[in-house]
Amino acid sequence: MTDGTPDDEEQVQPPESARIATSAGQLLLRRVIVQVLSALSTAVLARTLGVAGFGDFAAGLAMYYLALSVCDFGFGSVLARELGSGRADDGGLVRSMLRVQTGWSVAVGLGTVAFAVAAGLSSPRIQVLLALTPAVALFGLSGVRQVFYASYRTGRLGLIDVATNAVQLGIVTVVAVSGGGPLAVALALCAMILVNCVVVAVIGLRMVDADPSTAAVRRQMLTHSLPIGISSLLASAYFTLDLSIVGFLVPSREVGYYAAATKALSLLVTVPGLVVAASLAGLSSHAADRAQLGRLTAQVWHWLAVSALPLCIAVVLYAPVVVRVYYGRGYGPAVPLVRILALSGIVAVLSNVFGATMVATRRNRWLVVQGTVALCGNVLGNLLLVPRFGVTASAWLTVATEVGVCAGSVIGMRRSIDMGPVRHVSLAPLAAGAAMVVVGGATVSWPIPSMAASGAAFLVVLGALRGWPEEVPLPVPLLRRFAVGSR
Repeated sequence: MTDGTPDDEEQVQPPESARIATSAGQLLLRRVIVQVLSALSTAVLARTLGVAGFGDFAAGLAMYYLALSVCDFGFGSVLARELGSGRADDGGLVRSMLRVQTGWSVAVGLGTVAFAVAAGLSSPRIQVLLALTPAVALFGLSGVRQVFYASYRTGRLGLIDVATNAVQLGIVTVVAVSGGGPLAVALALCAMILVNCVVVAVIGLRMVDADPSTAAVRRQMLTHSLPIGISSLLASAYFTLDLSIVGFLVPSREVGYYAAATKALSLLVTVPGLVVAASLAGLSSHAADRAQLGRLTAQVWHWLAVSALPLCIAVVLYAPVVVRVYYGRGYGPAVPLVRILALSGIVAVLSNVFGATMVATRRNRWLVVQGTVALCGNVLGNLLLVPRFGVTASAWLTVATEVGVCAGSVIGMRRSIDMGPVRHVSLAPLAAGAAMVVVGGATVSWPIPSMAASGAAFLVVLGALRGWPEEVPLPVPLLRRFAVGSR
């Protein structure tokens, strides 16, 4: 326990950071396994459905994810914040939020059906969306995931996700290889999503106390969720809406190339997303302490700077290899799109961290205004530029939007946290990233040796500058003494 002294880092920081690091590490392991399974599934679909069929499937999937962003509406973030600020096993809070979010997601599911009927059921992408609607209606059950995050028991959650995703890969692969089109694949995917949601909800509710839901708590949770929900919806919309929009502006084949690039981006931002999810409860518990919040924010950013940042740089450098191995030679036009969107992934690493601190410190008005500006600019830009310049314009708009959001988040938090620790831990990873770019750019004509050389350059410079996070263990003690040092 701490005595409340904000500058006593020895007493305050290690316990909280260690728990977050352990939780984030478990989530990272889970995500790596799940993403490998997802990558295999995507590779199968890209080849069996063809470019046009994959474009239709991805466009329908993008609309599904947009519906999920409406379903979330900030409920998960508020629940994580409240559990982190109080008791991780508060059953009354969890059950109240579950009822609110489930009711809301059912309403969104009905709205999705109405949209599909109005848009015309003859379109393959609309059929995909309609097939996934049951998963939209029951998305509210996923709010129970916050119990695993807040209690730092993410290992159990990882086992559930890995098991269901492994089965999902097998089922989707069989359906696709046997000749099932986008609709059949979407039905199989929906079934496995529902299985995962139900299992997580049942196990998660057993981890909290038996307090029932109350009308007062439900009203409180709804009130707290509204501003965050609006900002969360706006942020999710500008990040996913472009694929939905271009599906109506360009041919399916071009949509397929852009869908391949956006899938690569979604994989890149997965690591920042899961680390931030694991950190939100801890950030919320120190929201009132500017110095402590700054130190914890710096640690979260540091973890991402040595993991997600080099991954994004590698995708920019070796996009042709990524596309050829992942999607096949028929997706060559997606290479420049992957590179552009990987640049936005680099910016998203930092904006994810500061976005979480804004949620933790309840900067609701700033989040809403910032998200509104980003969404309006992105949608208007897509409508004006994509018909003339194609999906390349949409990719660059994603970069511009992410830069604006990141800048707005940093500006919005400059008085709420101490930025000194953030700047301090940034120096070594940025220098290592620059070394990676120089070495990789000079040797990119020989992809395999270049990957090894650029990765080694990143690690050597990072180690030489003692830039490895103290909280993340290294298996060899000598490497730890070399790479971490004392800070």
